[in-house]
Amino acid sequence: MFGLFGRKAVGQISPEDAHRRHTAGEVELVDVREAHEWESGHIPGARHAALSTLDAKIHELPRDRPLVLYCLSGMRSGRALKMCQNAGFTDVASMAGGIGAWRHRGYPVRR
Repeated sequence: MFGLFGRKAVGQISPEDAHRRHTAGEVELVDVREAHEWESGHIPGARHAALSTLDAKIHELPRDRPLVLYCLSGMRSGRALKMCQNAGFTDVASMAGGIGAWRHRGYPVRR
């Protein structure tokens, strides 16, 4: 069975696609930044799973819906993407440009 991103994501999703799919309820957003970054502002409705603890908590991420991972600029979410793929997640992508690109487009951020 193929998911929203195909058999296995190999790259990134644009902030525009992430916003559209999140607004439509098609994806789960996962913020992989550290707790102090999350507290300074995150995407409404996102789940927090810091990259530094992702190995220990990866089992808490849902496997029944597509995941879009994000960080500040896209670097850590790229590493998190590889971790998720190695853990068997098959419907996951990293948001290009992270929350910085999200904010730049004027999309909502909650403190």
